[in-house]
Amino acid sequence: MTNKEIWEGVIEYTSILSDNLRKLGFAAVAICWVFRSPEFLFSQEIIMSFVFTAVYFIFDILQYYVAAIVRRAWVYSEEGKRRKKNDTIYTDDYVMEQRLDVPAFVLWNLKTISLLVAYGFIIFYVFNIQHFAK
Repeated sequence: MTNKEIWEGVIEYTSILSDNLRKLGFAAVAICWVFRSPEFLFSQEIIMSFVFTAVYFIFDILQYYVAAIVRRAWVYSEEGKRRKKNDTIYTDDYVMEQRLDVPAFVLWNLKTISLLVAYGFIIFYVFNIQHFAK
């Protein structure tokens, strides 16, 4: 297996996870809505699930935004260096530094954890013995 094939697999898995997380994020909001009281009140657990679902969506947007900003800044910097050295930006292929993916990877992990925590609150609410005793 080539390095390119391995990275294509990594990209595929992370993209599939992101797509599925987004669907689960919307599902979490719907599940929380089902557990509202007739007075449209929510338990602490469900409110926390809403909060962590919102945090998930914020991290989801930030992951792509930060990745785009970081790469754009890096490409402009590289183009500037090439223009000074060769009077053109089209000299050879760019080799992207691994550190450029760190912020997006951190946000990808944070969004995954946030949604897991949101579902943890839902599960806790559903299986809470005190809840069923009411």
